[in-house]
Amino acid sequence: MEVAQLSVSFAGNNVVEQMEFGLGRGEILGIVGESGSGKTVSCRALTGLLPSSATASGRLSFDGKTYDLSDPKALEDLRGGRISMIFQDPMSALDPLMRIRRQFALRGLDEAGAITALAEVGFADPSSILTRYPHQLSGGQCQRIMIACAMISQPRLLIADEPTTALDVTIQAGILALLRERARQTGMSILFITHDLGVVSEFCDRVLVMQRGKVEEIGRTADVLSAPRAAYTQSMIAAIPTEANRGQRLPTLKDLEAGRAVAALPAAPRIERKHTPVLSLRNISVDYMSPDCSRFRVVDDISLDLHANEILGIVGESGSGKSTLAKAAIGLVSPSAGEICINGSPMDWHRASRADRRQMQYIFQDPRGALDPRAISCRRCASLWTCTVSARAPSAIVWHQRRCCAQGWSPRIICAARAICRAGSANAPRSPARWPCRHRS
Repeated sequence: MEVAQLSVSFAGNNVVEQMEFGLGRGEILGIVGESGSGKTVSCRALTGLLPSSATASGRLSFDGKTYDLSDPKALEDLRGGRISMIFQDPMSALDPLMRIRRQFALRGLDEAGAITALAEVGFADPSSILTRYPHQLSGGQCQRIMIACAMISQPRLLIADEPTTALDVTIQAGILALLRERARQTGMSILFITHDLGVVSEFCDRVLVMQRGKVEEIGRTADVLSAPRAAYTQSMIAAIPTEANRGQRLPTLKDLEAGRAVAALPAAPRIERKHTPVLSLRNISVDYMSPDCSRFRVVDDISLDLHANEILGIVGESGSGKSTLAKAAIGLVSPSAGEICINGSPMDWHRASRADRRQMQYIFQDPRGALDPRAISCRRCASLWTCTVSARAPSAIVWHQRRCCAQGWSPRIICAARAICRAGSANAPRSPARWPCRHRS
């Protein structure tokens, strides 16, 4: 594949400018860059999946045939067959009214084939997954289903838009091994969009770095990561947290360009564990109902304390109950057993007042589902947005976007800003490592 002079604009504002790159048979090319740099938009342009408000230009040469990227209909014979795409938001890519069995059937796969496909992406009990709806699965499970669906057509080119961000490290390693094996055995080429430079170093043959719609540099992965030429690439690598810079403020691009020392972090706040915890969970259990009306336990007898100024991380494989536990703490899921205490007082979320609910805020795993599609993005968190996201002030393009128009990681930033605006004594962020880029995380 060869891409020449690819440009994309929205309402006259260029988001991708004169992008050019090639991709060989069986090659894996990683595309990295900050949120809004044009990674997803450029890949959607290659499949004719840009919204009607976008204008694209350029040429795509694929298997010896040239396509005009300004004509989405010209790409219809490629999309879904020779070119397949794993979307960034799996919950939006799966039909919420269909069971997983039906999702595979519409893609031409019978039940036996669907079970095999689900087993390949790490499901221990694929038969039970086929009977469920997407909302009955975790974000990581939906992501794995989308990966399995994308592989059905045995594409010549697979575009993977952050396919492993919702997965735990063990499942992620298995998925990456599966994709690499397919690439080596069938000659399938992969465009791999990610923010994780660690994954890029292990998985990709070459890497392309984007910033503000332009290609900063492209080359062999080992060469780019060991000796980056572009200042932006250097800043990305310098911002990777390591044991050596633990507890220190990470440098930004502006720090490197100005040649100034990185300002020291303020002293960490003291955590008084002798005081009453802000949040206490005592013997929390949560049961869900399966399609055959039987109940199964997803959270089993968990207790924990969260004190003022403390950050508690909850980790585990997809489907292990992390989100369910957090939702139970904030009253979005009713526990089957146990007690929830806020500042030492038992909390019955069924009778909670508005003031009680404002004490805790939740950053959802699916930001697009958490935003009103008819509302302007930042209307309710204007002052905080201006103060917090100073690395890129809210331009008119972002400020007036509705949820359906926001690109890339913008919805997640908006959800985080809204939660902090309303924050009381506790916040429950979901998957905080899945942020747009290390400079603003």
